[in-house]
Amino acid sequence: SQNIQAAESAIQDLYLSPQRDFLAQDISTSKLEAAKSKVQALGGWSGYRLMQDYQAAEARYQAIQALDQLYASDQALIQGNQVNHKAKLAEGVTAETVKTIAGNESVTKVGKQDALGQAIQELIAEADQVFSLKDKVTAAISDLSLGTSTKRRWTRMWPLSRPSSKISKRLRLIPMLRT
Repeated sequence: SQNIQAAESAIQDLYLSPQRDFLAQDISTSKLEAAKSKVQALGGWSGYRLMQDYQAAEARYQAIQALDQLYASDQALIQGNQVNHKAKLAEGVTAETVKTIAGNESVTKVGKQDALGQAIQELIAEADQVFSLKDKVTAAISDLSLGTSTKRRWTRMWPLSRPSSKISKRLRLIPMLRT
């Protein structure tokens, strides 16, 4: 029937291509709502099937919106099939924020079975990597920030035991890290 074709067309218009991996470049909440109202007007199996398709598109849209909380960029994070890997983390984002977004219902619903899902997971992994790297650097600095008192102790013990070359290299780095 015409209603089914109109609803199918509205769902397809939400996507960039017939493969239904990336969303259309001009996707918006109003476009989603228009498609939803066409699908809701249907009943039976067609209505059910198309509602599943609509919900998949909506989850993708919401997952991209959730990602926008992690990154600050004047360009869209994901627009069509273009993924902005150069975006910087938004101010105030913490490792906890990244975990929350990774566990977001829409993000988990999209999964990583297709190109958009993989792009979303990559952006979350990139944000997570920043925090794991930050944690490693912080741990290394706190290991090194034993500071000058340790250096003096070794100087006094110098004839008895030489610090390993690794430790002496670390000690030479301490003044640079503090500036």
